[in-house]
Amino acid sequence: MRHQNFIDRDKLYGMLENNAPTESQLNDILNKARKLKGLNLEDVAKLLSVEDEAGIQKILDTAEYAKNEIYGRRLVLFAPIYTGNACVNNCVYCGFRRDNKALKRKILTLDEIETETLHLLRMGHKRALLICGESPRNDANYMVEAIRRTYAARDEKGSSIRRINVELAPMSVEDYAKLKAEKIGTYVCFQETYDPVAYAQFHPAGTP
Repeated sequence: MRHQNFIDRDKLYGMLENNAPTESQLNDILNKARKLKGLNLEDVAKLLSVEDEAGIQKILDTAEYAKNEIYGRRLVLFAPIYTGNACVNNCVYCGFRRDNKALKRKILTLDEIETETLHLLRMGHKRALLICGESPRNDANYMVEAIRRTYAARDEKGSSIRRINVELAPMSVEDYAKLKAEKIGTYVCFQETYDPVAYAQFHPAGTP
């Protein structure tokens, strides 16, 4: 069953037409951003309409300020573990798409996941991202076991993965609860576009 569209496409595109802010408006929006309380939809639309180099540089400077205030001068790296490339979807831009007959499909066993984890630990990684296509073969129960095996892996020095993030397809509330119980760091679900017209073009078949 398709979910009801909650995006007002005409409104969003309408906000971007002839909406470049004046210098005064731009400064007001950026001063608001520096308070770190967020921006509304109208503010963001005006920022997206800025084209002059000086205005863009102001936006970049403000973004750098916000980043440093919230996160500090800290850079965190993680390494991916692709647990499987089987997928029921046919996203035209993705190599995992189900119509890609040239791709050899593979779902890692738990032993193979541990082997991949050990390789990362020996390289010095302490954070991992578990990622896969959308398929009944790598459902939430499989991912729970994959998470457990990844956390349990120890290299020769006793090092282990400290944090596991996951990049997975949308799930039921019950399945989200399963992942949370395994103490994952972050759950990521990418949707490349929220434009319903573009979405239909780029996702001609698969899970709606």
